[in-house]
Amino acid sequence: MNKQLSKTGPGRRTGAPDTRQAILDAAHARFAAEGFTATTVRSIAADAGVDAAMINYFFGSKQKLFEEALALRANPVVIVTELVEGSIEGLPRRILTTLLATWDDPANRPSLIAIVTSIEDDPAQNGLLRDFLEKVIAGPVAAQLTAAGMQQGTAEVRAGLLASMFVGVVMARYVVCASPMADLPPQVIVDELGPALDAILTV
Repeated sequence: MNKQLSKTGPGRRTGAPDTRQAILDAAHARFAAEGFTATTVRSIAADAGVDAAMINYFFGSKQKLFEEALALRANPVVIVTELVEGSIEGLPRRILTTLLATWDDPANRPSLIAIVTSIEDDPAQNGLLRDFLEKVIAGPVAAQLTAAGMQQGTAEVRAGLLASMFVGVVMARYVVCASPMADLPPQVIVDELGPALDAILTV
């Protein structure tokens, strides 16, 4: 089957190898600046100078594009979203366990560290991390707490604090490499922090 695509309009790229790389470059910039949720396939296509159909042609989905653009084995946004949709009981431990496993994976860590450390050089690149904290963790967790009977304002504060604690663990263990956090086995971290994390969400 001929995979070379014809042009779809003036100025549009065809299905050549440089087109694929242009999409990856545009996606990396968009995801870093705006986050996974806010970034649209159309905005990436416009930045790359291609038709939006090209993204599905090359990558199959926005999620797959995200994973390849950031060189991740798995998309932590999707993984954590599925966790948050489950029971609130034991949720902090499940999220922490998943975050540690994702960051401990050598295939993921370089890209994840690059995302976090890039914020120091350019604060405008904080969209991806902010999106993860606010829309993937804090927002859905607050909604669950509110549904369980917690006052909305309190639920939002506690969910935000929970998300911030996860960031603290990531920064201490993987970015700053501070002892003892950097040296502890993942399960020890989960067991020791678990009660404090659970207490934050106690209704």
